[in-house]
Formats: sequence, structure tokens, C-alpha cells
Amino acid sequence: ETDSLHSTQFYLEHTKIPSFMGRITLKITGPQQFVNLMHLLIRIGEYAGIGIKTAMGMGAVEITERKEK
Repeated sequence: ETDSLHSTQFYLEHTKIPSFMGRITLKITGPQQFVNLMHLLIRIGEYAGIGIKTAMGMGAVEITERKEK
């Protein structure tokens, strides 16, 4: 699986909203308290969505965790 982010348009009531879709990989490093906070925020994003118009279908996030070898 590779990163594959691309821009697209989200159509809403005859309006085109610039948006993006795809897959990214995040590696979070730093003090453990910071890493824990980032994991929490990312998990909330999966539940609540990220950005604008989440109630209309934008901002959906799916998390797939990958443990380092």
C-alpha cells in the first residue's frame, strides 16, 4: 500500500467544492504524551470527520494501523 493523495471536486447543490481523496501514512514521533494526544485526535477524526461539511459526507476518515517491524 502506497500513499496516493489526489485533488478532486465534491459536488453539493450545484457547487463544486475543492477537496482531496486518497491514502496517506503518518508516523508520529516525539514525547509519549504528544504521541498519545495525536493518536486520540486521529481516532476522534475517524468518528467525527475532519474539516468542513462533515454532516454532508465530507471529511470521512478510515484508520488502518500498521505496526513497525
